Amino acid sequence: MTNLDKDKCVTKLSNNNYYAWAYQTEMWLRKLDIWPLVEGMESRPARSDTHKVVKAWQICMDLALCKIVAEVEHSQLVHMHVLRDPAVVWERLRSVHMLDELGSAAHLGG
Repeated sequence: MTNLDKDKCVTKLSNNNYYAWAYQTEMWLRKLDIWPLVEGMESRPARSDTHKVVKAWQICMDLALCKIVAEVEHSQLVHMHVLRDPAVVWERLRSVHMLDELGSAAHLGG
């Protein structure tokens, strides 16, 4: 466990805790300074694959992806197991859980 991991207090994403998970995970990723990658605001530097700036960017992308995947229950992996871009994974989880919430609200209302 790294020093950054010991400070985290994120409950793993399940079928019924998306909003709390998303908020806590966003704050943790901000603390790690990798939220811009997840938010899709930081794109790949325009250099060759072997340039040190591109390599550093890829390491941060991998870190962001690993941190998100580590904070979901196994039942959630079906939504993202083929994805490798943390921004795409984040959006996929959001869309899956937002649809679930809308379906639950419609069911309760009708």
